[in-house]
Amino acid sequence: SAHAESLDHIKASLNAWSIDTSNDNTMAIVGEKGIGKTTLVEELVKDLDTKGIFSFYTKIPDKLTNREQVEKFFANQIQSVEAISDDSRKSIVFIDGAHDLFLAKIGGFAGYKTFIELMENSSLSIYWVLTFDKRAWNYLSCATDRTRYFADVVNLSPWKENEIRELILGRNKLSGFELSFDKILNAAKVDDDFEGLSYVENRFFTLLWEEAEGNPRVAMKLWPTCVEKMNSKALRVGLPKSR
Repeated sequence: SAHAESLDHIKASLNAWSIDTSNDNTMAIVGEKGIGKTTLVEELVKDLDTKGIFSFYTKIPDKLTNREQVEKFFANQIQSVEAISDDSRKSIVFIDGAHDLFLAKIGGFAGYKTFIELMENSSLSIYWVLTFDKRAWNYLSCATDRTRYFADVVNLSPWKENEIRELILGRNKLSGFELSFDKILNAAKVDDDFEGLSYVENRFFTLLWEEAEGNPRVAMKLWPTCVEKMNSKALRVGLPKSR
């Protein structure tokens, strides 16, 4: 699956901490918007649940950017987690969308600074995992030194071409429509046989992957612009349009 290596690395880090072979208890997961950060975190939560490890997930609402907003939002949540976290029962807290704790402007870090203080003053029996959009993380790295609070930074790579292809074909299979590449076959003047069809289909998904820059959300948005309904059972596929 997409991000398999990153997922394995994260699981190994969480496991090392849970069995006391590592004291590191902060991690940032960084990736482009739509690359699959939330999906990856949801998969981690399910995995931890099957192992009987307590985890807590929360999504940052739109822009908690001052001290009062952050303290109000996290006060009860952190207290609840700390109440059940001690040396014998550790907890993993996932904060999704941590880029919404600051604004990309001078003086825009009050909310983020407040959260870092809450995190630093919390129980050592809590492991913190935060997700950030890549552009916001890069800004944070340049504008402050507060990325140093994370012992581990996991950068999510763009999806591979075959992963984008499997995503699109998998979703299309659920729709029940067959795909026709005859429009591209005719435009490319390629023979309508297995070899020609295979070439055209491969070329199409290469172009889609390149246009989406390996981003699954972008690819899914581009896909409807590439197809038109032929009849009740089939879709005609055309070349992906530039964004």
